[in-house]
Amino acid sequence: MSAHFIRIIAAVGITALLNACVGAFVFSGKDYDQKSYIGTSVGEIGWAGKTKADLLRLWGAPKRTYSKDGKEYWVYNESIAWRGIIPTFVVIPIPLVLPVGHNETTVELNGEVISTFWNERAVEKWFGCSLGSDISPPAGCHFGE
Repeated sequence: MSAHFIRIIAAVGITALLNACVGAFVFSGKDYDQKSYIGTSVGEIGWAGKTKADLLRLWGAPKRTYSKDGKEYWVYNESIAWRGIIPTFVVIPIPLVLPVGHNETTVELNGEVISTFWNERAVEKWFGCSLGSDISPPAGCHFGE
């Protein structure tokens, strides 16, 4: 086989593996995931603790506290909060996202016991059409999924 023919086969093969798409990923809003037992690091679920003392021992002091309706709330910074859009043209994503603060974990305390806690996270949505592989998002058109 000639070198030219091998290059053409390689180019076609690589192109077939690419996920061609036009659209955008949008990172915005907030999503909350409720849990009741804390893990060993901020925002992590686990069986490491269920009391205020466990919370102080494992996660340390909160960034702020407040009370509402007879319950106490402790708020922790969890991770950097990114918000923005990633437009995608063919196979080239263009990240236009910025750090806008921190995602937070809020713990609700009822006396000395953790009632529940939840994590604030960005909601990622895909708007657009894609062809090719079944890598996320799958082939087809999607609007806000």
